[in-house]
Formats: sequence, C-alpha cells, structure tokens
Amino acid sequence: MERRQAPVLDMTPDGEFRPVGFRIPWPTRVFLLAVGVSLVAGVIAGAALLIYITLLLIPVALAVLAIGYVTLRVQAWRGGKQRTVVRF
Repeated sequence: MERRQAPVLDMTPDGEFRPVGFRIPWPTRVFLLAVGVSLVAGVIAGAALLIYITLLLIPVALAVLAIGYVTLRVQAWRGGKQRTVVRF
C-alpha cells in the first residue's frame, strides 16, 4: 500500500490559509526590481566616477614625469665632469 502525505497547511499570522503555490505579491516584486535596478545604476555611476578621476590624473602624472626628467638633466649638467649616464 502506498501512503500519501498529508497536505501541509500554511497559515498567515492573521489566521488565514495561504493558497498552494504562494507567490510574492506584485508590489513587493516591483519594489525588489527597483532596488536591483538602483543598485546596478549606483555601481555603474561609481565606476564612471572612478574612470573620470583617473583620466583627470593622467595630465598631472605627465607633468610630474616631465619635471622629474628636467630636474635630472639639470642636476647632470650641473655636475659637470661627474658623468651621470641616464638612458631612457
């Protein structure tokens, strides 16, 4: 003989039974979708801000590189006979 399991009765806090195959209500689903979309938009905005700041720093890095190179050359020139060989 095959025994069937008794149905599981799921009851809400109000004392009512939930229907079989209970789904999340649509306002909750819309809210969760909105939260997900806003999180993705925030991540994209943060990445765009980091790229923007990085691109702003490239000219600063080039200026520092040029100043360092000129300083090195001036020091080598002022050294005179003390030959400093720097090749790039």
